[in-house]
Amino acid sequence: MPSLFRIGALVRSANKPAVGDNAHVEAKDADEAERKGRKQLQRKHPHGNVEVTKVVVKREGDRPKRGPWW
Repeated sequence: MPSLFRIGALVRSANKPAVGDNAHVEAKDADEAERKGRKQLQRKHPHGNVEVTKVVVKREGDRPKRGPWW
């Protein structure tokens, strides 16, 4: 099961004040979560510039299985 991340972002627009918004995504690592969260927030705010400020792990996923020791 992948980890659950909360993405905190600032959305700026030319004719509106900046607003903060959050997105919750499941991803393998923080980089993938940041990309997915940015994409999700960009869909929600199509005319704004999304600037990711924080990536927080909300739920740890399963650890990758290790291979045989030999």
